[in-house]
Amino acid sequence: MPAGHGLFYLSALRAASLPVLQRHARAIVIAVTAGASAWMLYGLIARPLPDLLGFVTWAIFIRFIVRGRYPLLYAVSFLMTTALELYGTSLGIWTWSGVLPVLMLPAGNPPTGIGAGYAAMDALTRRIVARIERARAARGLALPVSAPPGT
Repeated sequence: MPAGHGLFYLSALRAASLPVLQRHARAIVIAVTAGASAWMLYGLIARPLPDLLGFVTWAIFIRFIVRGRYPLLYAVSFLMTTALELYGTSLGIWTWSGVLPVLMLPAGNPPTGIGAGYAAMDALTRRIVARIERARAARGLALPVSAPPGT
């Protein structure tokens, strides 16, 4: 993953940990989910080709909002990603193909649910790290811990 994606994810992680967002987490999650749903419906109905990739990625986003451990993080990253995608595609800095290669799904420019990518990356990373930690614990290998100063 390019470094920019990692920095972008860390920005979303930091934003989601801000006390002001934490205090209003439920309202933020509901508002972002409602906005994402409305945008997805627009992508399915109002575009020349229905944004099926947007629908699939929106469904992934909803799954993480409903069943994920960190819905505020997923909502914040969805919002940030969507804003960046709209900005970049509106300026022509990048474009999405009208049809996703291999799967042949029609896609918007950008796909309406593309913000779900960071939720999926977060969940996948957390699962991989948990498996590595369990495997290390099963072999009796502790994770490195720094010694207190002066020892």
